[in-house]
Amino acid sequence: MENNSWVCEMSFKDVRPPRIFMYNTQTSELKDMTQIVLNQGNPHRSRLLGTTGLRSAGALGDVVFLGGIGAGGVSLFAFNSQTGAFLGSQQYSQYNNIRQWRVINKELYTGVGKRNGGEILRWVGSVADPFQFEIVGDLLGDPAYLVEHKSRIFASSWGGPAGSGGTVLYMSPLFGSDQKLTANDASGWKVVWRLSDYEVEPAAFQVGGALNHMALTFIGERCTSPEQVLSVSPRCIRELLQMLQPSSGLIARL
Repeated sequence: MENNSWVCEMSFKDVRPPRIFMYNTQTSELKDMTQIVLNQGNPHRSRLLGTTGLRSAGALGDVVFLGGIGAGGVSLFAFNSQTGAFLGSQQYSQYNNIRQWRVINKELYTGVGKRNGGEILRWVGSVADPFQFEIVGDLLGDPAYLVEHKSRIFASSWGGPAGSGGTVLYMSPLFGSDQKLTANDASGWKVVWRLSDYEVEPAAFQVGGALNHMALTFIGERCTSPEQVLSVSPRCIRELLQMLQPSSGLIARL
């Protein structure tokens, strides 16, 4: 398919691999890191070339992660934030989605989707061994966005067909005395809000997607700026949680 403005060869024939850049905030220098990864050869080269897009990023200490989705699952690429050195890549065939990372109480968390649900992961790695994670949440749905509220983590889901839990808000157990979640908390997450409790249209329950949409739907005029539409606003999420207090025993006991 071709016209005077663009061409599309279909069947992913014209898909370009994602590119990676590093920006130096002190010198205002932008450096293309893509070739550094490609020059490492396989499996790093094939992982980057096979990634549809890098849609997820997180950082803690001297480690920066970029994550994307490809035919083989979720691929992560790690870099040293101080030196720019490429630390390697890893592909997780058991996962099919990744979105947001959050640093909470000096701990790095992210949510990943899998065929029959999702998981919340806490990073337990290092510069020398970056690809180490602990499962701290086992969810029925695919987690999208995370936020901390009163010593718990709340996670929204992307929604999905019957059996996936739909578009809901999950609440973690309370943090331990060390102010973090561990593997012992994985089975303790609870659903505290469902889009289906508010929206009677079944399609909304199945495809909702993202906590910002849930917050906007529930709070209405309180969170209507373009920035809040396009990204998660912690203020909106916290207001949503506060509004739930009268009707949810779980929230009221926080």
